[in-house]
Parts: sequence; structure tokens; C-alpha cells
Amino acid sequence: MEEGKNIEKIHLGASAEFSKKLSEDDIRQFEGALGDPTCSRAKAAPSSGPSAKAGKACEMLSAGLICTVLESLLPGSGMRYLSQTLHFRQPVYVGDTITVHVTVTEMHEMSNWISLSTVCRNQKGEIVTDGEAQVMPPGR
Repeated sequence: MEEGKNIEKIHLGASAEFSKKLSEDDIRQFEGALGDPTCSRAKAAPSSGPSAKAGKACEMLSAGLICTVLESLLPGSGMRYLSQTLHFRQPVYVGDTITVHVTVTEMHEMSNWISLSTVCRNQKGEIVTDGEAQVMPPGR
């Protein structure tokens, strides 16, 4: 895997985006990685509307998608997580297409860390999760 961007190759306002349509298998694999998940899909799906038959996903799945963008696109491989805040705005269901968009909002070149806004939207454009991440790009 190619090494990610170091802080000299990142600029304020830089952004990256990734989309994924969630399958039942994606959700099962995520739950399996957690072992005994505390966020159970036993919560009922809506009784009407487009998601009525779809299973509900654990909200933390969107956090995993944010991590995918940070690890693979911006800043990329070799980065180190420092912190992440998350606000869960809407539930996520099987069949939803989640688009993650991250944007560099602060840069601390001397300390080698950046802040990024993180926003996950469903196929309707609704924000399902948002927050902020602080990461350390790979070394110089």
C-alpha cells in the first residue's frame, strides 16, 4: 500500500470522499468484528417507508467508514488517529448508500497533526453522522 500524504502535501480545505452501499453482509461482518455488539440490530426498522424491510445497522458502522477515508485517502496509509467526535443524526439501514466526506479544517505543522470535519450522508442527502477527527499524518 502506498504511504499517505505527509503534512507538507496537505493543505487547508483539502477533502476526500467515499461512498458505499451497505449490504446485510457488511453489517454482519462489522458486528462480528465487535464480538458481542452492544448496538444490536434488534431495534426495529421503521414500520413504513423505504427502509421498512431493511435491517438497522449499528451507528458505529459510519465511524468505520470515516476511518476508511482517513486511512486510504486523506491523509492515507500511515496516519495515526488522535481523537474523533461523532454525532449520530439519523439511523443507518441495510441498502443505504453512505457517502463520507472529510475536509481539512485546521493544520498544526509544528506538531504534525490536522483536524478534519467528517460528514456521512445517506442516499437522500440526509446527514446520518457528523463530527471532527484529529489525526497525525505519516512522518515527513
